[in-house]
Amino acid sequence: MEREPEAGATNPALIVLPPARMLLCEQVRHQFAIDVAIGVSLNDVMRPHFWTHHSTRLAPWDRIEVRAEDGSWFAELLVLATDRTWTRVHLLSRHSLTSADVSLTQASDDEVAAFRAALEVMHRGPRKWSVVRKEGREVLSEDKQAKSDAEAAADEIARAEAAHAHIEAID
Repeated sequence: MEREPEAGATNPALIVLPPARMLLCEQVRHQFAIDVAIGVSLNDVMRPHFWTHHSTRLAPWDRIEVRAEDGSWFAELLVLATDRTWTRVHLLSRHSLTSADVSLTQASDDEVAAFRAALEVMHRGPRKWSVVRKEGREVLSEDKQAKSDAEAAADEIARAEAAHAHIEAID
């Protein structure tokens, strides 16, 4: 290990990166991309047990690109630790994509608000917090631990439905 130059030294030793310490990223880590379904929030993705079915494929320093199926957000994660049934990740970046960014979200705020008004967030006992369509009582998302997670899921569902309606109107 090289020594730190002493304070006031007139000719400090140069610190040089040894050749074996520089590798191609592909040699030392993997990069994955996932598309999460409508109603799955970034909070869900950040939970260690979200990765249960994939934890054996992941290793520390791997990167994961997370894309919302409706195109409303994008995130990049860094794998910190993993075991047989869980993976702990760190959020590197999160980007909310607007109608100007992604064609799938070109519905107006009024169209999204109309679809959101047709949804209800309710606690359903063992099913925890859920998103239910007011007309017909169809359950669109369930098992959310916090009401805020269900509200976020309802917002994502409304954006996706408004975008879908917007695209059908164009066609």
